[in-house]
This record gives sequence, structure tokens and C-alpha cells, in this order.
Amino acid sequence: MYPPLIKQNFGDSDDKLRAASPMTYVKNAVGGPTFLVASVDDDKSKTSREASQALIDAINLAGGTAKPAILAGKSHFTANHELGARATRQA
Repeated sequence: MYPPLIKQNFGDSDDKLRAASPMTYVKNAVGGPTFLVASVDDDKSKTSREASQALIDAINLAGGTAKPAILAGKSHFTANHELGARATRQA
């Protein structure tokens, strides 16, 4: 599912794909703020969670700081839709 979307948005040359990948820049994380990498916990997102964990591991290995945030009960769509939305109070 992802390769066609990636090609559409970033092209298919190795140089463009490398430039678009966060993994290319993990060495720049040293001395920066802590990265909070969000993932959802549904079964369809296992590959995405694994990629998120690989990024976290790479940042930490490079000397930066990264932590996971698993968004329980959310899908990729609801997580993106609710990002930055005003919180509502429930009684």
C-alpha cells in the first residue's frame, strides 16, 4: 500500500527517497529535544509501529533521545484527525 504513495509524493530516485527519509537525519538528533514518536495500536499498523520503533532506536543509538507514544484505541485516520484538536471535557 505504501510504495505507490511514497513514489507519488517523493519520487522514485534513491537520492529523493533518501532525502525524504527521517532515518537519513538521525545523526542530527544529538543535543536536540526529545522526539516523541506516535503510533497507533491496531493490527493494521504493525508495520508502521515497527518502522516507528526503528526510528526511535536509531535516534537513541546516535546519541539523541526518542520515546514511543502508543495511541490506544486510535486508527491512523483518527490520530491524524484529532491531532491539535481542542480537548473536550467529559463529565
